[in-house]
Amino acid sequence: MLSANPFSGAVSAASSMISFLSTALTPVGGAVVAIIVITIAFRLALHPLNRAAVRGERARTRLAPQVAAIRKKHAKNMTKMGEELQALYRSERISPLTGILPLLIQAPIFLVIYRAFTKSGGNASLFGVPLHARFISSAGSLGVHVLVFIAIFAALAAIALITSRRAKMLSKINIVAGTAAAGAAAGTVEMVAKIGTFASFFVLISGAVLPLAAVLYLLTTTAFSAGENALLRRGLPA
Repeated sequence: MLSANPFSGAVSAASSMISFLSTALTPVGGAVVAIIVITIAFRLALHPLNRAAVRGERARTRLAPQVAAIRKKHAKNMTKMGEELQALYRSERISPLTGILPLLIQAPIFLVIYRAFTKSGGNASLFGVPLHARFISSAGSLGVHVLVFIAIFAALAAIALITSRRAKMLSKINIVAGTAAAGAAAGTVEMVAKIGTFASFFVLISGAVLPLAAVLYLLTTTAFSAGENALLRRGLPA
């Protein structure tokens, strides 16, 4: 049926996994630790794609002088510039979209995990705060609910500052090195790069309306990203 939820099977499987891990990890945190473990396992599965993205960034940095020369040579002929830039990147086997692919993959996975977490939250809690609780429903008091959320938001904000700085650096690499050919393609990459500079702060807005379980997922995945970027991008300009 067209009305059937295409994610229902994935949600059911994720819910079963969360329930199993929550039971197995009861002595060390139960559902809270299960969320962290599943998130890290998912990010590790994406690690090869992120490594490929970083290889592309390093290649674009190395090719920057050649790209600059092509841009200068064909400054008045965007079509010719695009053709030569595409040929250059094909010769190096790099794609301007490599770094975007991991982000695209994470979107549907987040939806599945979000629904699974809210579905399997049950009586699980973090410092007495149910995993299905939301900040917007807790902000009317200064109890432990708000304090737990504020602590997580503070950690997210610190990570966001780091990732934003990295995103700004990468936007300079992508734009200066000419990751896209020309015209609309170049404009698209530039727009995506600029959005990436601020996207790391969007999690703070999302965290205000999402259940605690999903906020824990955001904290874990952003912290993983920060560590992964620091490891993979050693030697790239900061």
